[in-house]
Amino acid sequence: MSTDITLRHKDVTLLEILDRVLDKGVVVAGDLTISVADVDLIYLGLRLLVCSVETMQHMRRPTLADDATWDDPAVREVTAVDPELREDLAWLAGAAPALLDRAEALPHGLAHGDASPTNLHEPGDGTVVAFDWSYGSLGPVGSDLGQLLAGRFDSGVAEPDDLPAIAETILDAFSGGLADEGYPAPSE
Repeated sequence: MSTDITLRHKDVTLLEILDRVLDKGVVVAGDLTISVADVDLIYLGLRLLVCSVETMQHMRRPTLADDATWDDPAVREVTAVDPELREDLAWLAGAAPALLDRAEALPHGLAHGDASPTNLHEPGDGTVVAFDWSYGSLGPVGSDLGQLLAGRFDSGVAEPDDLPAIAETILDAFSGGLADEGYPAPSE
């Protein structure tokens, strides 16, 4: 059975395409493997959602506001441990645009994207080697710090009581690095 599809030619401006992508969003997915002599050396997986911040919030907020989400047994189990989770996530969703604006104001550079302790190795000579760059991209300087902090707990390297000291060390080093490069470090 053959299906004929007729596409109509329509002139579309770049502005119209951009408006539609930002309004509705578009998902881009792809894979790239670089091989030499049939040996895969580099694999890049691309999974990208392109949309405006407002569209992203619109896609996520209904889930947070929907009581059915919070009635799910797995979610109830989590909220039994942290009863303020729903309120905290709603606050974070509302604060996201301002937080993203602040992140965009920072200088940008290469970000690892998954800087957990298991992806970092110090061979003993003062250098640090980073593994697994599948999430690497350009991003605000310091964007890996949150993952570095959370990864210490996820991997079992640190205990919750260690959080204040580790966070202070990371933030002090980050602020010092920004100051060394001539960027004003946030005081909060």
